[in-house]
Amino acid sequence: EKFYQKTKNLKLSMDVHLDNKTLEKSLEEINFKGYARMDEIGLPKSDLLKDVSFKKIITRRKSSRSFTIKQISLNTLSTLLHYSAWLKDNSKNNKRFYPSGWARYPLELYLIALKTELKKGVYHYYLKSHSLETLYTFESFDFKRYFNQTWIKKSACLIVLSAVFKRSS
Repeated sequence: EKFYQKTKNLKLSMDVHLDNKTLEKSLEEINFKGYARMDEIGLPKSDLLKDVSFKKIITRRKSSRSFTIKQISLNTLSTLLHYSAWLKDNSKNNKRFYPSGWARYPLELYLIALKTELKKGVYHYYLKSHSLETLYTFESFDFKRYFNQTWIKKSACLIVLSAVFKRSS
């Protein structure tokens, strides 16, 4: 309420005028977050969906919180990361499988591996090389300290999204 009262009559102006050339040049530069000093695990080429129709994928999709004890393979993780965050056709124009205003793509993906072919740990998905950067490995993880959902500790992995908001501003 205090913020509203102080700013309700504030006039914002957009006096910044960019010519088309300057705007195009600024949009060409895409920044990718990477952890250069961390070990990098190359992911296999994704081919799990090459023979599956879009209709079949959509109609079979469901949400569930009942998990099996089966671990997720590196190939399955690769496919999931490929279609959720990687560069479309490894394109030079940096397009991805999801939309983003001005194609700025502020989202970053982190994987907490629990029951996968990877060591238990926290990984950053580096989309430029379709790889995982090892940030931290562990033997056990205190779920109660970070999460208040009991089903999480039964999952094979968690994908955490974060954003670099400055990319979009």
